[in-house]
Amino acid sequence: MPILSIHQRLETSGARTATPFMLGDELWLGVPQLAVDLPGTPAHMNGGDSDVDTLLYKWTGGRFVLSERLPSHGGEDIESFCIGDTQFLAVANLREGAGPYEPNVESVIYRRTGARWEPFQSIGTFAAKQWRHFKIGEHNFLALAQGLTLPHLTPVNPRYSCIFEWNGESFALFQTLDGMWGYDFTCFEIGEDHFLAYADHTSESLIYRWDGEQFVRFQMIAENPAEHSTIFGGTPLIISHLHRLTAYPNSIAGTATASPFIRSSKDRAGENSPCSNAERISISSVSTS
Repeated sequence: MPILSIHQRLETSGARTATPFMLGDELWLGVPQLAVDLPGTPAHMNGGDSDVDTLLYKWTGGRFVLSERLPSHGGEDIESFCIGDTQFLAVANLREGAGPYEPNVESVIYRRTGARWEPFQSIGTFAAKQWRHFKIGEHNFLALAQGLTLPHLTPVNPRYSCIFEWNGESFALFQTLDGMWGYDFTCFEIGEDHFLAYADHTSESLIYRWDGEQFVRFQMIAENPAEHSTIFGGTPLIISHLHRLTAYPNSIAGTATASPFIRSSKDRAGENSPCSNAERISISSVSTS
């Protein structure tokens, strides 16, 4: 019977996700961090100093070893993808400062050049939550989930979730969506149709369909706050609400594999949890007995 056991713990602060990716034939792990706790102030997920690096670990000798850092501001997500022979890392930045926080912040797309990551393009975002790269035919899209609807915050940068497209030189705005507190995108196919599921915290969560020219509204999947959407091979589309999960049946064929299994504390604590930013990421390995 397969059993998950702790393989390694990583010292992090406010880790929001742990994303494995390949760089050539090497396994890496990207960990964006929301904040570090400030001495003399109460520990809280909505506190701390947001100007903290995204950590990049390299799998070395059977363990993840901290190898590089990317300057970030309230890091929420990191997305790795390739276009041709060029590899990119996109970091979604939620906020900057140590309070009061500024959600109008640049989120940076990095390009691998030689043996280092270099800033390639900065995009003005408003409380960015996620980047999601996907390809439809010859189109390379990069979707941005972002936004907040708090009365004391004023958007200076574009506030709505949107989709960028690679034009051969940079990522250009392709389409703006309606969501105002976006969290997550998931792209999937059913037959010859391409769909894009979008999870939003305050607006409707929707499935969009690609019509060959743009993404058109296809189906509403949640009126209540939603934070994540994902596809597990041939199983349903899973929508994570604030307090529950909803499964939507489909007939998608595929497989989902991941090793090792990595979980950050965001999976355990809610957005408003009064817990410290200081934490560890657990990396588990699968064994059989």
